[in-house]
Amino acid sequence: MPLKFGVMPYFRFFTLMSPMLITSYTLLQSGFNSDIKGVVFAMGAAILMFCGKMMAPVFPNRVPQDFDDACNIFETGDKGWGSTYSSPGPHQLFLWYAATYICAGMFINSNVSWSLFGLFIVVIIGSGVIRFWQLKCVKIIDLVLGAVFGALWGMIWYFVVGHIEKRYHPPLDLTYFNANSDNEQCKLGPRAFRCKKMKKA
Repeated sequence: MPLKFGVMPYFRFFTLMSPMLITSYTLLQSGFNSDIKGVVFAMGAAILMFCGKMMAPVFPNRVPQDFDDACNIFETGDKGWGSTYSSPGPHQLFLWYAATYICAGMFINSNVSWSLFGLFIVVIIGSGVIRFWQLKCVKIIDLVLGAVFGALWGMIWYFVVGHIEKRYHPPLDLTYFNANSDNEQCKLGPRAFRCKKMKKA
């Protein structure tokens, strides 16, 4: 089915594809910046989603009977996570992990990007509303469990990676918005070079 023109269809498409888009962006950014931050982020996400798939049958929660086919574009069969088992909510699990892991560095290192923080809030809320209200993919309990486990793993993975990062001298550049993310940009003034710090992820 072709994508209809309009704000809501595009927003719905973006929120449904957000896990893939976020992961792809982090990997591409690492390629351009010649670092492995995106790879480390993707490793944490892969571990989390594997554990989520393993945990799903443990919970008694099942997807609503009238759930939309767009709820699960990868899982095949009728006994998979997202097709039968609904807890923890897959999208919320990933999005809360991504937001917590990336934003933890912003606040801990006082290098806050409010635009990025706001974007995560919009995507998390939008995904929850679309998948719960419009597509009937999940129930409230699935969203809550996804948020709890996703945020918890995001903090654990951030501190694990941060600990590895700081064991070396000079520290490695593995987490987002860390002290190693500050660069100085210098311009030639009338009498001397003037430098200012440029912050990046």
